[in-house]
Formats: sequence, C-alpha cells, structure tokens
Amino acid sequence: MLTIPAICSQFAASTGEQLPYAAILDLAAEGHPVAGAVVEAAGQSLGLLVAAVANLTMVELVILSGEGMDLADVAGTALQDAIAYHRDPEASPLRLSRRPSDFAQWARGAAAVVIQRIILGTLHEGATPH
Repeated sequence: MLTIPAICSQFAASTGEQLPYAAILDLAAEGHPVAGAVVEAAGQSLGLLVAAVANLTMVELVILSGEGMDLADVAGTALQDAIAYHRDPEASPLRLSRRPSDFAQWARGAAAVVIQRIILGTLHEGATPH
C-alpha cells in the first residue's frame, strides 16, 4: 500500500491511466478525486505505521526520509490524523521530521549496520558484509 508501485497501481486500477508517482502526488495536491483518495489512504497507512513503531519503541521523534517520502508532504493531514488516532495516549507527543535523502545518508547507514554487526558479533566468522 505504501510503495511507489502500489500507489501507481491503485491509481491506474481506478482510472485506467498509468502515471508516474510524482504526477499522482501533483494531482492529489491539486484536488484530483482519485489521486487524492489514493494518496490520503497511503498517508493514513503511513501514519498507522509510524504510530505503531513509535508506540513500540517509545521514541518522541521520527525522521521520514527516502524515496517516496514526498507522500508525507502531500498527505500531511491524513498522516498526522492517523498518528494522533493510533498513538498511545500515555506516550509523549510524537514529532515528525522530513529530511531529504541522498547517497551519503545511505552510505552512513550501511556503514553503521556493518559496524554494529561486527561489534555485536552478528557477522559469522569468515563472512564478509555485502
């Protein structure tokens, strides 16, 4: 439901028109009824996911980054409403931060995973990280 191909497929199934993800977001922002419904549903699902993860980890800040996260801008109200509805009422308010992604962030994350695995001993002896 939240992948770029899933959003494009939902739009195409409803309209018979294949459009790129960015065009669907643009249409939703302009008030197109089908694009708006697809994007709003995806925003609600993202809000549910964010609230569930935040409830499990008890974090107060969630950073949204990566491919496809323009959804958070276009479906911001649906996202925030879903978080408010699903967030544990005993938990601290949740803050969202949107950050653009780039290769440097990806590389730092990949390096951190390798370092954690080596330090925590989760890499098998003789195995090399990929």
